Amino acid sequence: MAEPPAKRPTLGLDVVVVDDDPRWREAAAEPFRMRGDRVRAFSDGLEALAECIAQPPDVILTDVQMPRMDGWQLLRMLRARPGLASTPVVFLTSLDGDAERLRGFQLGVDAYLPKPFRSEELLLRVHRLVRQALDHAPEREGIALRGDLEHVTVASLLSFLAMEKKTGILLLVGPQVVRVFINDGRPLRAEVEGVRIRPSSREVLHEVLDWNAGQFEVLEQTVSGLDELRGDANSLVLEHARLKDEGARRGR
Repeated sequence: MAEPPAKRPTLGLDVVVVDDDPRWREAAAEPFRMRGDRVRAFSDGLEALAECIAQPPDVILTDVQMPRMDGWQLLRMLRARPGLASTPVVFLTSLDGDAERLRGFQLGVDAYLPKPFRSEELLLRVHRLVRQALDHAPEREGIALRGDLEHVTVASLLSFLAMEKKTGILLLVGPQVVRVFINDGRPLRAEVEGVRIRPSSREVLHEVLDWNAGQFEVLEQTVSGLDELRGDANSLVLEHARLKDEGARRGR
């Protein structure tokens, strides 16, 4: 079988844009064209996949709801191919809700950008993702989920991991770096990295449940040790909500 042609040398980025709506397709492509990047635009995932296999791009910007092959299917196909498994993929979508976003992160999407989006924000987000891919060459092996906390809450992550009965470490990077150790979907303990005085696992968990910015990764690995939290994910989330409600009433 013939090898795919080598990626052409370029001073700018090679960007693939996929959207069945020509207005949004042009809105995503134009900022990159204006600064001299190479842009390949397609109306559905099937066309885009064939082009990406033939000549892998630096980044893929795609809508989710499309005919023939939608964004979910496209993402699965990309992540199944070694040559495209680590290519940054951004969902440009009007979909909201933690369930949809968690599904995307589980499949391997790198970021969400809701429609309507600003050109400056799109360029900045893509620059950051491509820079991370080049500088750090992240390996997806062993990483079940990764994404931004602005798109999904910590409570939803814990509930999802409980339903899926996952075992591993939930890494949260925000004001601090926190690791939540999970066994069979049950949070066992939560630790803050780089602190002299270690707060209790419950204090750490209650703090991160309020985070709405930062990044997360779920690393699947064996977890053992003491159960310091002594509660399942849902009961811990409900306890946090109750304590917040009581604090708000006292502050009135």
